[in-house]
Amino acid sequence: MSDDVSFRAGTPRPAQLRALRSVGLTRSQRRAFFRGELVVFDLPTDSEAGMGKIQLAGARLRCGIVGIEHVGGGLQDLARFREHARAVARVFGAGELELFGESVLNERVEAMLLRRGFTRTREPVPQELGGGSKVVLWKVFRVG
Repeated sequence: MSDDVSFRAGTPRPAQLRALRSVGLTRSQRRAFFRGELVVFDLPTDSEAGMGKIQLAGARLRCGIVGIEHVGGGLQDLARFREHARAVARVFGAGELELFGESVLNERVEAMLLRRGFTRTREPVPQELGGGSKVVLWKVFRVG
């Protein structure tokens, strides 16, 4: 990973703060991100706000959508989210970007993601959140 990830030892660069704001992170969420925590945030869309997750884990930026509801506009929201996530990965010098979607309900969106190389897996849900498991679609991209 490049030296750009040295934010943990110093002051974040303005470009890093702008990139995190563009994804939808508040000031307190950006602080948690800089501490290496998995951050759940309100995902800005053209309709109702969705929910996303983001974390820098080693050389990989993990960034995904937990929930989004935008009838007729979800694909534009997905594309915008992907571009913002790529910008965050670049400005932090991440070598990889993992994009994921949890519990994708729209069958057409799920089929499109699978055609584009996303993998379907099941992940456990913590007992404090009801237990069981959820379906997650994910794909890792090289950043460059």
